[in-house]
Amino acid sequence: MKQMFELLGETLSDVSSDERYNDAKIRKKLEANTKKLSQLAHDIKDSKLPKPDADPSLTIFAQLFANEADRAYHALKNGHGDYARDLIRSIPGYCISCHTRNNSGNPSASLPMPEPLKQLKTLERAEFFAASRQFDRAWDELKKTLDDGALAKSRPFEWIKAARLALSISVRVKRSPDQALEVVDKVLASTSAPFYFKQNAAQWKKTLLDWKKEGAPKTEAQGQSEEVVRQEAIRLLNLAHETQKYPADQGADMIYLRASSSVHDLLTKTGDGARSADAFLMAGLSYEPLRPYQVGEVHEIYFESCIRRSPHSPLAENCYARYEQAITDGFTGSTGTHVPRDVQDRLHQLESLAQTPELAPSQH
Repeated sequence: MKQMFELLGETLSDVSSDERYNDAKIRKKLEANTKKLSQLAHDIKDSKLPKPDADPSLTIFAQLFANEADRAYHALKNGHGDYARDLIRSIPGYCISCHTRNNSGNPSASLPMPEPLKQLKTLERAEFFAASRQFDRAWDELKKTLDDGALAKSRPFEWIKAARLALSISVRVKRSPDQALEVVDKVLASTSAPFYFKQNAAQWKKTLLDWKKEGAPKTEAQGQSEEVVRQEAIRLLNLAHETQKYPADQGADMIYLRASSSVHDLLTKTGDGARSADAFLMAGLSYEPLRPYQVGEVHEIYFESCIRRSPHSPLAENCYARYEQAITDGFTGSTGTHVPRDVQDRLHQLESLAQTPELAPSQH
């Protein structure tokens, strides 16, 4: 992992400025480093490197990382410089999504920061620290970003991104309602934060205060049975569903973040075995409302994993219904729904895999 973080830091440094990125020598090195990043991601996915726990999500995020690094490498090689640069800048998001799943694993000791990274914006430095599991250093940079009123006014989406990353770390990694409340209070105190985001923050504060009243769990998930962990994940998902007023309502985000973290505790217990199918469904349900916090349509991957883990079952049918709806929503716009032919073919294949014998089309 240390090699990956060193490569990631060097790669981000090389895209940090026009001068460095347009330097022919640096561009050649960047191409080689991007290829190495892709290979390391494939090694993680293929179990050639040790994994910190049994959560199959590690393979899912490693595949997403590898795909993005592959695209970046080929874009560089084929001369699509601007596109490649954007892809490389997005790569830390895959590391962050994986490392902020829950509080498993140990935070990294402070790693040397490449000199050019010191010239980056505070949010970019925060993302590098979070991607390399240096959560305390990420937190320090995120607080600076959230205290920047001018940024909230001039680049509100960047400011909101920092707030969401800070909340992900506070809720899922630190599991600290107090730290999450500190973020929410900064949002509520901002005179420049978007109105809708402050409205959401007001609801988040209520749910965080309720979490604080629950008190600390008696033991960490590692010391609990699989069934106890499962029941906690179900409790949180039910609570989130009860709190969310309508599908686009983000007022239950903090509960969904807690639920997703609890589901990852469960997946660490089940691994990739037969009992993981139900956990995959719960993961999809918790991630779907959290799309603004993640990279890619992760919920769709979990629904598909559920189908493949437990084919021709009522559970698979439930997962397929969720998957089909997510795909349909994704290809629906102002001109209607337009699902590409290859995606339609994939839907038909998964539907056949999901259906129980009672619902399968008659052969006569």
